[in-house]
Amino acid sequence: GINAFLLVLFAGPFSAPGMLYLGALGIGLGLGLFSVGTLMEAMAIAKSETAGLALGAWGAVQASCAGAGIAIGGLLRDLVAMLVQSGDATASIATRASGYASVYMLEIALLLAGLAALGPLVGPRRNHSPDELDPQGQPFGLREFPT
Repeated sequence: GINAFLLVLFAGPFSAPGMLYLGALGIGLGLGLFSVGTLMEAMAIAKSETAGLALGAWGAVQASCAGAGIAIGGLLRDLVAMLVQSGDATASIATRASGYASVYMLEIALLLAGLAALGPLVGPRRNHSPDELDPQGQPFGLREFPT
């Protein structure tokens, strides 16, 4: 994920189309794995009589987030490109790829924030014994997260 975004980010300054191709491949592969993984988890959590509802909710969330992400990314790229082409003194070090670079840097930051938020849900408990917080001794992790 992050490595793929970095490959795309640095493809412009290095004028390396190969880096761009590898980065795009990595982003697509990561998106595919994420989509299949979330679909499998949604189906595993759903009971047999609510599997259709879980699949519909998963599809709605995926479509809404993909559309919002494309729209926000496009608007941000256009805004940065407009500022770069304005001829302002702050735009003196900008290149044609500055708009795309700003979007990919934001995506890297959001990926890191998502990983930081998921960390406590998938990692082992270090501060407390299982009996102290959970009378059944079962850890509360990502699989048990209420949907």
